[in-house]
This record gives sequence, C-alpha cells and structure tokens, in this order.
Amino acid sequence: MGLTESANPGKPYLQTIEFVIAPEQSVRAGLLESGEVQLITGVGVADEAALEAAGFVLKVGRNPGTPFGIQFNVKTPILSDPKVRQALLHAVDRAEMVGALESAKAIPATGVLVSSVPGAVDQSADIAFDPDLANRLLDEAGWTGRDASGTRLKDGQPLRITLSGYGAYRGQAEYVQQAAKKIGVDLPLEMIPDGSDIVFNVLKPHKFEAIFGNATEADPDVLRSYYGPDQRNVPNSDDDWLRKAVVEQLAFGKPEDRFARIAEIQRHLVDEAYANPLYPVTQVLAQDSKLKGAIPDVLVRLRLEAAWLEP
Repeated sequence: MGLTESANPGKPYLQTIEFVIAPEQSVRAGLLESGEVQLITGVGVADEAALEAAGFVLKVGRNPGTPFGIQFNVKTPILSDPKVRQALLHAVDRAEMVGALESAKAIPATGVLVSSVPGAVDQSADIAFDPDLANRLLDEAGWTGRDASGTRLKDGQPLRITLSGYGAYRGQAEYVQQAAKKIGVDLPLEMIPDGSDIVFNVLKPHKFEAIFGNATEADPDVLRSYYGPDQRNVPNSDDDWLRKAVVEQLAFGKPEDRFARIAEIQRHLVDEAYANPLYPVTQVLAQDSKLKGAIPDVLVRLRLEAAWLEP
C-alpha cells in the first residue's frame, strides 16, 4: 500500500459494492473463504498464513505519521526527569514485541516518524533495545533502591508510572509492563473503554502519565500537530526550541532545507524522549485473486473506483 494513483479517474467500474460488517476476525476470514465476499480488512494474525495458503492475496499497509507507541506526560513528577523517559525508551525489545503480538507483516519502529513519511530519518540506533543502558540511566537518576518486589525506590518512593490505553491494546500494554519490570519500573495499567473519546477526555487535558497512541498523517508536519507545544502537545511540554522549530519547518521553500529541519526535530524528540515509538500501525487486507484494481491511498484507506472482478 502506498502512493499508487488510481488507474480510473472517472466513473467506477463496479456498478454496486456491498459492505458487510463483521467485527470478528475469524468471521471475516470465513466470509472470504466461502466466497460470500471478495475482500476483507483487518485480517487476524492467526488467519494470515491459512488465507495465503488458500490462494488469497494479502496486501499490507502501514499508516503514515507517527508509529504506535507510548507518549509521556513530562509534567508528571517522575516523567519530568528525561533520564527516566530515556530509560523507558531503551527498555522494550521492539522486534521481539512485534514478533510476539503483531502480524507477521509488521515491523518495528525506526524512529518518531514512520519510514514512509517524506523526511523520515532512521533512528533505530538511538532507540535500540539496551537494558544495560536503561538500568544505568535510572541509577543516574537516583532510583537506586529496591523494594521486595524489585521495584526501584528513590527517597522511599517507588518508581511507579501508570500506563493508559484502550482495552484492545491490553496485550501490548502487558508486554511493555513486563519489559519495564525487568529494569525495576512498576507500570500499572489503566485500560480506557473502547469508544471513549480519548482525545478530549484524556489527551487534551493531559490526564495521563504515559499513554498508548499514534497519529496518521502523510506529511512530516504531523510532528507539529502532534508534538508542537502550541498544537496538540501530547507530551505536555514547554519546549521553546520545539515550539519554534515545528513552525519554521513549514517556511522553507526548498524541500531539502525543510527536511533538514525535520531531521533536527526528530533527533530532538528522541533526545528528550518525549515518546517511545514501538511499531507502525500495520493493516492487512485479504482478497480473492479475481478482484483487481482495489488499491489504498496514502493514508491506507481503501479505494475501489478502479476495482473490477474477473469472470
């Protein structure tokens, strides 16, 4: 999936398209296998291999913008220390996490921008899994004591940070929770009910310590809208350098100049550890081999104006 343009800018080839709502992944797979539908979205991890073996075509798309990951509220007492945030950045083995929980088509994050976004830089080395470094950073931050459960202590206070997110991400939350525990961080979970307005009830008022999330946008300006102190400002920062830089990147006439500033912003976001990028949101579609011309747009939304069915 990606930037492919439609082969049919005019009237759609198909006269009618019927959409079937099937929330369960196994039900969607069954509908495709039985021939009742010709395309399904949201293919379940457990169904991928069987569908491919049966001759169905799998297509993979990664949402552009920022990867799915953990955003830190830097005005909370513990996360106000950048060394604590940096330690958490290096606590998760992203490749192992993706392999255990996500589609076989998914990949780990390479930085604060998804690699398909223009101007994205590879920050893999700067966010690499490194538990020794994570432990050293927490020692330097003064969290050198331990309680009976192994949780780090500082002045008698436990290193405890609440991680919030939709209930659908409990598996990811529990994986990160266990990774944090290995470096002495207690990460209790707060699951937000599906359907809740996370933006207006949690993100905008910054009623969280750490929270799962991502932003889908094709342009690197997503860094301004998501992290800019005068925009959504998910990290809740008062970062003057960032405030200026995310606006300045829009003013450059030459793409190379703009992307140079975008690269600086990406490095700054990782240096300050405002977020812990884990993996790009990956969407897997499966379709009958007789279905042709169904393509996604740059935001991984399905386009069917050029689709047709072979006899």
